[in-house]
Amino acid sequence: MCRETASWRDERGVALVLTLIIVALVSVLVLEYHFEAAVELDLADNYGSDVQAYHVAMSGMRLAQELLAYDDEQSDGPQDTWHRIGLIPACVPPQTILMLAMADVAATSLGTGLAGQEMVSSAAVTEGSDRGCVILKIVVEEERLPINALMSVVLPENTSEALTEAAARMLEDWEVIFETLFIQLEIDSGLLDTLVDWLEDNGPMRTVRELSLVPGFNAETVRNLSPFVTAYGSPRLDADKLEYPKVNINTAGRQVLHALIDGLADGAGDVVGYVDDIMVLRQDNLLQERQFESTSELQGYLPAEVETAFDKFATVKGTHFTITSVARVEAIEKTVVAVLRSGDDGDEPIYFKVE
Repeated sequence: MCRETASWRDERGVALVLTLIIVALVSVLVLEYHFEAAVELDLADNYGSDVQAYHVAMSGMRLAQELLAYDDEQSDGPQDTWHRIGLIPACVPPQTILMLAMADVAATSLGTGLAGQEMVSSAAVTEGSDRGCVILKIVVEEERLPINALMSVVLPENTSEALTEAAARMLEDWEVIFETLFIQLEIDSGLLDTLVDWLEDNGPMRTVRELSLVPGFNAETVRNLSPFVTAYGSPRLDADKLEYPKVNINTAGRQVLHALIDGLADGAGDVVGYVDDIMVLRQDNLLQERQFESTSELQGYLPAEVETAFDKFATVKGTHFTITSVARVEAIEKTVVAVLRSGDDGDEPIYFKVE
């Protein structure tokens, strides 16, 4: 009898241990379920923010397209609304950008009357995008030197000797201009010959990133050169007339203007002084709320040998515009990049990427 009682008491201790083990297992399962549920909720929230960030970025993209659709046909530069919008130093809701754009447009002759009203009604801004903000920047690609200008133009067999010689001279001039830029940036001039050969073998570049495919162009070289060159704009023959890409004097930076003028002047004259004069004129234009309407406005500020050929290399208009719309919704950031080519039939998208 005493032995049976002792055995029963021992079994009660085992039951307690089993109960504690079962409770522990259930607790682990509950905690695991709670963790998985929390992760699923976070993933769902992040997905929702990602989708919303995409639509906010597209709102900025569509607004940029509208601004370019009502762009000044005479010139492109810092006085245009699309350029001023890119100077906003903060991430703001798309509705705020729209209001700022319309305020700027209304203050100029571009947006008065029906055109401004159409712009307001057609600019698509995502509803409920008050959770997110966007940074919008529009750049005219013609403010950089065109890499593809280093390619020779394929001419028909019956091309006149004069046109053939003009094409050869134009190519030589662009090579001198790029050589000047390479010297400024302390890049080995021998890489320029490699770049020209690569273009002749592979055709025009589609993006500046393709510079990394050229032998000898390491990451540092590409990084130093990229801000001053563009892959948009190629030489072409149009109705027996040779057309080459040009540099926009309203927006081109000091290094680009220096390379352009120094290349055309063939090292003669005070190139730094000429560039300084142009920058002073641009600053005066800003104070007067205007911009260059014609390259002829630089007559008298450039050496004679440059003025005679300047119109072939310089312009006040842009034909390629890069739009970068960066949207932020909580911790999610979405970037949409597009390149538009302007033409008689409107702006044609030639590049689009979501990052």
